[in-house]
Parts: sequence; C-alpha cells; structure tokens
Amino acid sequence: MVKAITSLKVIMLRKTINYILKVLTAGVILLLISCMEHVTYHSCQPITNQIWCNNDTLCFQIDSLASYDNLSLEVELRTLEEYPYKNLSLIVEQVWPKLPQKTDIITLRIDNNQKQYINPIYITESVSQPIYINKASRNGKIKIYHYMKKQVLQGVNDVGIRIKF
Repeated sequence: MVKAITSLKVIMLRKTINYILKVLTAGVILLLISCMEHVTYHSCQPITNQIWCNNDTLCFQIDSLASYDNLSLEVELRTLEEYPYKNLSLIVEQVWPKLPQKTDIITLRIDNNQKQYINPIYITESVSQPIYINKASRNGKIKIYHYMKKQVLQGVNDVGIRIKF
C-alpha cells in the first residue's frame, strides 16, 4: 500500500513538472515572438566608391509591401572613417499610388565613437530615423538623396530602408 501511494506521488509530480515546463516554454516562445521586429521590407544600396553627389538619387522600388494601416519607414546609413561630419541630412520622397507624394527632410546623427573594424575599413554602426507611412499600398517608390551644403560627400558606405509594421 505504501509503495502504491509513493508511485502515485511520483507520477503526479512528473505530470506537474511536465505541465510547468510546457507553460514556461510557451511563455518564452510568446515573449520571443512579441519582441521580434515585424519587418516587411528591407534593402540597402551601396554608394559607389563611397562618394555621394547631391544629384545621385537612390531609388528603392517596392513591389511586395503588405497592406497595413500604419507602417514605419526607417532610413539607415553606414559611413566610413573618412566621413567628416557628425550628421547627415537627407531628403526622403515617398511615392505611393493614389496618395500624394510625401517629402521628409531628416537628419541622422553619426557617432564616430561607435565605429567597427571590418576588413580594411571602419564602418559606423547603422543609424536610423523612423518616418511614418499611413495606409500605403502594396507598391511604391522611395527616393533618397542627401541635403548637405557640400555637393560631394566622401565616406558614405551605404544607405538603406526598412519598413516595419
């Protein structure tokens, strides 16, 4: 009789531990999913020879964007050690069908103390600034060009966009 009760307690304890582990696993999975960025589009374009003229427009053609009411557009930038300034002003034009063209001027602050050594070059960690897109359609075009006093900028490695919901 004592042995039967002990076996029953062990079985109940194992079931309880399995239940707790399943609940913890489900909780961890839900926590990880909730922390994920919901990126629907991401693209970067290199700057040829790291020289960017003010009339060089970067065009991002978007043809597979999910339709959500509110989207966030982040413009990101990486610079080399040769980039001489602490910020970079950009003009970002958004062209979506059936919506008026939207133009934003943004300034990205560049922290020269956060450069990483990659091969023979130093690249600043990507810095970005969000812009909000309301009721975008599935396709459109984002144009970016720099808005600095100097017409030719040296040391810009690449510019990219990330659209999140």
